[in-house]
Amino acid sequence: MAGCHTERGVTFIMLQEVEAQLHFWPWSTGNREETVDLSTEGAVFPFYGSPVISLSSTAFLILPQRHERFAGLGPKFVTTKGQYQLYETPHGVLASTENKKQKDNFISVKYLGNRVQVKLSASGARTRQIFHEGETEPLESDLSKTVLAWSQFFDDIIEEALKNWNKLNTYPWSEILNFIDSISVDVNEPRMALIVKIAEQMHHRISHTVNAARKVLIRERQMMPAGRVAETDTTCLRWYIRQPGETMAQKAAGHRQSLLGVARVESYNTLENRVLKDFLFRCRLECNRYIDNEVGKNLTLQRSRRAGQIRSYKNLCSNLKRNTLFDDLHKPPPGTPPNYVLRNDFRYREVWRNYVRLIKREDEEDRLWDWQSRTWADVVRFLVNATLYSLTKEHIFQGSLFSVKEIYFNYAPVQRTTPR
Repeated sequence: MAGCHTERGVTFIMLQEVEAQLHFWPWSTGNREETVDLSTEGAVFPFYGSPVISLSSTAFLILPQRHERFAGLGPKFVTTKGQYQLYETPHGVLASTENKKQKDNFISVKYLGNRVQVKLSASGARTRQIFHEGETEPLESDLSKTVLAWSQFFDDIIEEALKNWNKLNTYPWSEILNFIDSISVDVNEPRMALIVKIAEQMHHRISHTVNAARKVLIRERQMMPAGRVAETDTTCLRWYIRQPGETMAQKAAGHRQSLLGVARVESYNTLENRVLKDFLFRCRLECNRYIDNEVGKNLTLQRSRRAGQIRSYKNLCSNLKRNTLFDDLHKPPPGTPPNYVLRNDFRYREVWRNYVRLIKREDEEDRLWDWQSRTWADVVRFLVNATLYSLTKEHIFQGSLFSVKEIYFNYAPVQRTTPR
């Protein structure tokens, strides 16, 4: 194929064969002054809020960080060069910073089994983290905190719906307004977050789980006194045959005075304990993140109940993680399914449930940050519907005939399920 080269076993193609362009706005597809051609050398452009990419329908876009395929924006359109499709550009790629060790401002274009990496450099996009001078770790930006707050808000509503009505997609608007009123009284508290709920639930349980951690007996070959050998296997017998001497006493003679045998040894190296160790580690990181980003140097928030609770839980997790039973345990591989103990043992069941919630929250936050246009669309729809319902309720009390009625409901899978 003309215009292609191979690097490390991966074939890269020139984008000119695919015809890919970036437009500053969705309506800029026909405006050359607001369009930048995409090439293997990357694209530099100003960020105005809603850039889109037009790509030939014979190719598609991939977000390398999660191997996620882009969803089309609107219907396909036809030009003199063929059929094309518009795609949203993820904000996480546009707002990537050069001082990060891992560069995230790349997208992949796949075409007929080939792949090309494209670097996008947008000037003016709000970043997710801010690096302050003198600080060892970055802090969440104000925009990121707002996205996280809305993410937690929708999570709380969905959780209430499941708990009170056992429904995921439908929640009474009257209860939503009551829920908003209930959280508005916490003006002197840092925002609610998943780690706050975990701290409330697990603070008095996690110590018991660690102190009564499950252990198993494993078979291990050891050199031991001849009189204590109670079990052997084929490896021990082969070793025994190779030793000089004719009797057991002769084979055990010498400075060692021992034989190779199989011993039963207690071990904490189980999947449930590896998950428990990683859970303590993730909780401590989340506590640090919450204190740095949500409490900060605000004296009022530092003295709040939630801040004290998070600091206490952070110290507890740090102390428990130093337990010697965790010394030789490794992190569980990603995607490891739960075993019988994690599913059924009352000590580990809640640990596993909250461990999965922490991992899932990370993925959801990444998606909400990347696809911010969908996030803000969900927020606007929510606020408009809440306002209409509130107006209807007020007019009913005043004797007016004003009312709002749902005539059409379009359900489409989005990154986060929201109430209607």
